[in-house]
Amino acid sequence: MVTSLDRPQLRALLNDTLRTDGDFNAFVLDYFPDVHRNFTGGMDRTSKLNLLLESVDGDDILRALIKWKPALAARLHIADASAPAAPGVTSPPVEKPSPASIDPVSLPASLASMPPPKYVLHLSDLHFSDETQADQWHAQLLLDLRNQMQIRELSAVIISGDITHHATIEQFGFAHNFLRQLCESFHIEKQRLIIVPGNHDVNWTLTDHGQDGFSPFAMFYQQLTGAAYPASVAAQTTLHNLADLKLLVLGLNTAWKIDRAHPSRAGLHAGAFGKAIKPLVNNKEYQKCNKLAVWHHPPAELTTEAGLDGAVLEQLAQAGFRLILHGHIHRADNALFRYYQQSNVGGLEILTAGTFGAPTHELVSGYPFQYQVLEFRGDILTVHTRKREKVAGGWIADHRWQQTPGQSPLASYQILLRTPTVDWWEHRKKSVDTNQANQNAYGPLLWITFGFFAFVVILFSVPMCLHFKSIQSSSEETKAIRNSADMRIWLNPITTQDDVSYALPTKQEHISKTESNIERKPNPEMIRIAGNRFQMGSDSERENESPLHQEQVASYWLDKTEVTVSDYASCVNAKKCSEPKTDRGCNWKIPARQNHPVNCIDWYQAKQFCNWLGLRLPTEIEWEYAARGANAKNNPDLQNGNVCWKRNEKQGTCSAGKSSSDISPLGVYDMAANVYEWVQDNYRLCYGKICSVNQYEKAVRGGAWSFPVPNLLRFSARNRHAPTEYSSSLGFRCAK
Repeated sequence: MVTSLDRPQLRALLNDTLRTDGDFNAFVLDYFPDVHRNFTGGMDRTSKLNLLLESVDGDDILRALIKWKPALAARLHIADASAPAAPGVTSPPVEKPSPASIDPVSLPASLASMPPPKYVLHLSDLHFSDETQADQWHAQLLLDLRNQMQIRELSAVIISGDITHHATIEQFGFAHNFLRQLCESFHIEKQRLIIVPGNHDVNWTLTDHGQDGFSPFAMFYQQLTGAAYPASVAAQTTLHNLADLKLLVLGLNTAWKIDRAHPSRAGLHAGAFGKAIKPLVNNKEYQKCNKLAVWHHPPAELTTEAGLDGAVLEQLAQAGFRLILHGHIHRADNALFRYYQQSNVGGLEILTAGTFGAPTHELVSGYPFQYQVLEFRGDILTVHTRKREKVAGGWIADHRWQQTPGQSPLASYQILLRTPTVDWWEHRKKSVDTNQANQNAYGPLLWITFGFFAFVVILFSVPMCLHFKSIQSSSEETKAIRNSADMRIWLNPITTQDDVSYALPTKQEHISKTESNIERKPNPEMIRIAGNRFQMGSDSERENESPLHQEQVASYWLDKTEVTVSDYASCVNAKKCSEPKTDRGCNWKIPARQNHPVNCIDWYQAKQFCNWLGLRLPTEIEWEYAARGANAKNNPDLQNGNVCWKRNEKQGTCSAGKSSSDISPLGVYDMAANVYEWVQDNYRLCYGKICSVNQYEKAVRGGAWSFPVPNLLRFSARNRHAPTEYSSSLGFRCAK
């Protein structure tokens, strides 16, 4: 049986036929038990339905529905698919059901008016190194796109760099074989292969001898697409107008200045970028398209040493770009660059595909092989993320996009594009003329209004100043009370000296002094850390730790230990936090690890937990001061070796706060080991005004159970992760 029902129609038919959750669960259990076993307690019906549609062929679902409710066969004008054919008898061809033949109540009213979906494949970081990969990867991708996602044709393929591993002619040949098969299988015109180079597509053997390291890539590009790749770096841009998608794709080269001596010198050539932008602004037809730019490196890693850095996003936003695609970081991600705060299109969406085929030792912890399918349907872009856990395994949906607390992650997310339809020149001229007319008509009225408001401001200034003075006096009285002996007794002092740490009340003390609803929240012990000046960073060769400099930290409270599984479970039970992952090495749902740090959660989950308690994540300055103390000692003093590190994956984490050696000078536990810790800050490439801030990654501090070389641990050491990333070595603590 062949069905012409696309996924939205099949989804609507399932919802109409299986009206209750009980019917839906029973249907999946009876006919697709393997899918039902993957249902978890936190999944809502939409998530379960998505899993079913992505795991099972549409024809099989339709057959099962007809067996469940035979009347559907007549309604859809389909012969009974459940009756087996007699031996030796060939069944006549089955008539395909048309969408119009389905009972209208089963389909959304807007479905008929929506255009059919069109698909663009986004691959990155393929790293071809072996001739067997072409056939193997094509077969795996064919099975996923055809059988799982029911995609028969692709409108285009975008590859955001690192096609090969060492940029040899032989490796580009492997990639050519793979893409040739892909074009044949999905009817892709060679002019719709949009490819940009990455740092692994630069042949360092050639650059070592002063030759063009892009020549093997250029040869591969021309053989595959039929177009010459420009030899001059000032001209290395491509422009593709995908009219059927109302999409304009600009390809740029961020690896143009990379060689063996400078493997991280990424950036956009200023001349090439300027020449590429000019026609986009001057061409009236281009103003009616959504604009997408693709290159290899993430914006945060672009440097002025190689031309234009990440600030180029501002120019792209001004030019009307809506989407950025890139690779390089081997993990799927989504970030938003909002240049126009009040823009109704929401900002510049930055999509990362993950790695399609990097060597396994280069995979990011917690992230498998990945790729993306971009589904364009009218002004809605749906980004589907796919994953492959094993080298020889199959591709499946990658449910990693978090929803609100208590809801299961999704395997896709949507972006509203709002294709421009207004003539830009006429609209601008009309706006200017209208503004001029308004100024002439309303000028006197504006002056009168301004004078009135000035009078009101002066009228209220004097009483407001007196009010603020009284508030200041009240604040000073409050501060005196807070520092009084009675208040210090209530704070349960550890010592009688001034400017030392104080412990928050125990949970029972807290409950007795506050409202009863506090009882549902955990109250892990916190200590007060008095403000001080200290030396932060280091003068090591690691740029992200330098320079050694003085910082002033205000007084604050900090969790004495990392947040435990038991602590976090209270938030989940209150339906205010989403569940952590349960991958290998994760502590969630392991009874013996309730007192271990909660791990396998992303930055947003950590922030949500702290906010639920009325707390926050600590800043980098607060974290490092708590670890080093006022004497600015950079290396932990671990005399007896009772520290949670150098452990294998089976051993994993340790109980929080049980190390008799891993205690900072200020009494904070497990800052050298157990789990790395999320902090509040966006990641900075270094300290100082000249260092750019990476708004797409968060800073991570400390050591972990998996840390292999203890003598290299420094409290000044810094790391970074995308806020959606999780790991069995990553946890957090809260501050206030």
